[in-house]
Amino acid sequence: RKSTNGGVSWGVANTGLPSSPVYGITVYDLAINPQAPSTLYAYIWHPNLRGVYRSTDGGASWSVLNNGLVGPRGVPQVWTLVINPQTPDVVYAGTELGVFVLRASVTPPEQKMFLPTVQR
Repeated sequence: RKSTNGGVSWGVANTGLPSSPVYGITVYDLAINPQAPSTLYAYIWHPNLRGVYRSTDGGASWSVLNNGLVGPRGVPQVWTLVINPQTPDVVYAGTELGVFVLRASVTPPEQKMFLPTVQR
């Protein structure tokens, strides 16, 4: 669901997302491009349908972005999505297998394993 008036009313925003009449779907993480707020990335989970999806029209329609995002049981569990602030068409997916770099124009995603620990 999506609201454009501060929550007074809500509309459907799921065209292109997987659906299940039995289980429904769960959005585990949502990232909004700070330079183009109508561009959204979501990790959707369902027992048989999971993946990273992208919308460029504020959620009115979605397309799958996880071609090549694979693990031992299919698409890995994504714990977080982070948009690169300097290059907002690059999204990092933190998964159970490491970090994948997702780009709308490049498939398959790059898998980054054994990244260095950074302390702030």
